[in-house]
Amino acid sequence: EYVGQKLYLAMRKENYSEYDYVSIRSFLCDPLNVYVPMDCLLQTKEQSEFIRKYSDMHELAYVPLKANKTEIYCCPTCGAVLFEAGDAGYHCAGSNNCNRVLQRKVSHRIPVQSSDLWVLNTSAVHNIFTPGQFEKKIEAQLQTILKQSSCFEYERWPEFDLWDFRIKFKNGVVWAIDAKMTDKPIYLIDDMRKHINKGFAEDRVLYVLPNRQKKTLVSAIKKEIEGTKISCVTLSEL
Repeated sequence: EYVGQKLYLAMRKENYSEYDYVSIRSFLCDPLNVYVPMDCLLQTKEQSEFIRKYSDMHELAYVPLKANKTEIYCCPTCGAVLFEAGDAGYHCAGSNNCNRVLQRKVSHRIPVQSSDLWVLNTSAVHNIFTPGQFEKKIEAQLQTILKQSSCFEYERWPEFDLWDFRIKFKNGVVWAIDAKMTDKPIYLIDDMRKHINKGFAEDRVLYVLPNRQKKTLVSAIKKEIEGTKISCVTLSEL
């Protein structure tokens, strides 16, 4: 959690604009960047540019993986590079659900051209990358709607991640969407109360949970926010 907070604070530092924040977050959420070759000749143009421009973020988000291997193992659920566990197996830093699936499915084996890599560390995977994959599912739904009707436009992580998405409809109505993967309702309720007490400019806020969430958890949260401008829905309900 400490390293995770350092990551978020580093992305918000004074000399970084909101554009920088979105650029860094987008890079760390991209499955193509779960590992980066140390050999600059094997890096993509985007990877080289990221290391050059955001060297502090690269240092905070990645750890070296030096092993005489020609392949690495990635999570079948979120795609993050797996770390070796004490039982000689592998575990994913992403979420409990990742590891539940990992017990049933074989991890993806990816051949690599270089044995020396930088891989996203556990904090970056847990706090940024894995939640980012869930956010991409939400964005895919928004894109599907936009292909049918250009009734709104949206932005990612407005105001340095006040929300995950801000949606502006053509009639002037503004919605916000926040993706939440936690299994602990108290964290969700606390976050919702923070926004209710502080107030927000949007006409409606949607907290979106994975479809796997238990109905009892969703029902408990809905009771807490009844009568407010906040709603809680699953991905399929969105």
